[in-house]
Amino acid sequence: MQRWLIVAAACIALAGPAGAAGARLKGLSALSKELSARIAPEEGPIELDRYMPADGLDDLAGTWSAFGTEHKFQNGMPNAVNMVLLRVAFSGFAQSLAKSCASPQVLLNERFYATLEVLCTWPAAAAKSDKVLTDFWLGMVGYDAPQEEYGVWRDFVLTTYGEKNAQEAIESMTLALMLNPYFVLEQ
Repeated sequence: MQRWLIVAAACIALAGPAGAAGARLKGLSALSKELSARIAPEEGPIELDRYMPADGLDDLAGTWSAFGTEHKFQNGMPNAVNMVLLRVAFSGFAQSLAKSCASPQVLLNERFYATLEVLCTWPAAAAKSDKVLTDFWLGMVGYDAPQEEYGVWRDFVLTTYGEKNAQEAIESMTLALMLNPYFVLEQ
């Protein structure tokens, strides 16, 4: 009986206030467009769906569907399936970005590429500078997140990956940014 009460209380607490709207994913297509606008050149947009494990799975990570004149956003409520799929796609992108230190894997605009070049010297002091980390953060997340989020991310990166090699640090810091609710959810 006690277990049932605990489970019921947890479900009620997680549900939030009555009538409150749940968080909604931006969707993989919208995220690709945002990233492209921030870090890719016009001639080479970033397509995050290429990092999905199979064709068509991007529809499960939040997408607009059309039937006649109706347009409806589907699979946009975070759940176990779409969050795993997003993590797979984000991990693939983060790996490609980190591997770009050795040879270009992702087409980037000049400004973001310059930031990545400095990050590729990690764990050098220049790569850990607030300017470089801020430029990387703003390139990926833009101004969608509050300043406090940047501070938490920066401290996490410096304490957890401060002495790691560049590829591991860049991959991890990229994935941490992409999984941030301010990046992946509608605000």
